[in-house]
Amino acid sequence: MRSRGAKTADIVVLVVAADDGVKPQTIEAISHAKEAGATIIVAANKIDKDSANLEKLKGELSENHIQVESWGGTIPMVEVSALKNIGIDDLIDMILLQAEMLELTANPKRLAVGTVVEAHLDPGMGPVATVLVNTGTMKLRDRFILGSTWGKVKVMIDENGKRLKEVPPSGAVQIAGMADLPVPGDIFQVVGTEKELKKKKIELEELKHAEKKTNTGISDILSKIGETSKKYLNIVIKADTIGSIEAIEQSLNSIGNSEVDVKIVSSSAGAISESDIMTASAAKGILVAFHSSVSNSAKQLAEKEHVEILSYKIIYNILEDIESRLELMLVPDIVEKITGTLDVKGVFYTKGKRKIIGGKVSKGYFEHPCELRFTRRVEGKIITQGEGKLTGIQHFEEKVKRIESPQECGLNIEGFMDEVLEGDFIEGVIQETIPKTMQSVQIADAKKAAEKKSAAKKAKAEKEATKESKEMAELERAETLK
Repeated sequence: MRSRGAKTADIVVLVVAADDGVKPQTIEAISHAKEAGATIIVAANKIDKDSANLEKLKGELSENHIQVESWGGTIPMVEVSALKNIGIDDLIDMILLQAEMLELTANPKRLAVGTVVEAHLDPGMGPVATVLVNTGTMKLRDRFILGSTWGKVKVMIDENGKRLKEVPPSGAVQIAGMADLPVPGDIFQVVGTEKELKKKKIELEELKHAEKKTNTGISDILSKIGETSKKYLNIVIKADTIGSIEAIEQSLNSIGNSEVDVKIVSSSAGAISESDIMTASAAKGILVAFHSSVSNSAKQLAEKEHVEILSYKIIYNILEDIESRLELMLVPDIVEKITGTLDVKGVFYTKGKRKIIGGKVSKGYFEHPCELRFTRRVEGKIITQGEGKLTGIQHFEEKVKRIESPQECGLNIEGFMDEVLEGDFIEGVIQETIPKTMQSVQIADAKKAAEKKSAAKKAKAEKEATKESKEMAELERAETLK
């Protein structure tokens, strides 16, 4: 959204808190403004606070290639307080001055051309777009082409809710009267005649038909998901505006890792429909709703199809919940743990003539049931000789479930009873489940990436060293021949 705003504007007002300084979102905004080639004005906000530090702020801006005028640069900085209405007039004057210096002009007499800033579905008006007029004058009942849709301006409403009959260059207005919901960033263009509009409509219909043939269907998406061992949480997104959808998608696409991730099956603005429920059902996914209503029929269908609808008002809460769900999908690590070691003293027989292995628990414990491993010292090394299962523990005449160091006992074993000799060792082994977290997997991923990068760097260095060595050998051979 910041990127779209920067591309639409001629002048970008970079608002930075004088007490907090430059934050990651500030750096992102700077990057978008520079990429778009927009003129930047810095508004140092919250100067009324005791913690405001303008010199520190200027230094942080300088580190991010924003050199303000007071530090010998070319970018103006205006000190303001939005809360106490300090410096606002100065900021407006600076914007007007920069506009004058840039010689920004537009022709109000031509047909309007603008850019879609936001779009949403209104229950009463249908598709509604917020349009910034770049040039020309937009008028009521103008015919227009807008991205992949078209229409006639039926209503124009300004930021105060006032209905307008025309909008001059640089004006921003909400319009209704289009066939479909446009995408923010689409170009709005007024066409002169009905004939011209019909021609454009035919071209757009042909384009849409061609796109339908090449679009990936939900079955294709799901089949691709099945091709990898990575687990996916399938999500259908419904939100109030296209801008909200973009923000949610961007946030969700950043939380996955090498083991689990989000797959956005579909996303659209407006109320939740029965079609959305069926899409989520087919994908075996969930439906995330952001400021989006659901009809009773859609709610009933969701219950029938066992589709979970999660409704939110804050994007951060979506991320929290989805991350928790992804964490539950992580396959835990299974770690082998040695519970105890028995030093074998010999093989004995019970009164019932059952063979048992006797010895002393030198460390840890044995608990029935568990897996066993018997080892032997061969030429100074401990070598595994076999594996089996513990079927019983005997302490003197008593059968027990658990025995601990330093007690003596007899073990009933399934698997290697006849192979054990005095002096061997028997280990109790259990499989311990260690749950994973999203953070632990991300750390492991980062470590693997660093190791891969290091290995590639090492291989490159070795290749260059080998090449250099060959070149030196060739030179020496050439010198010898001389």
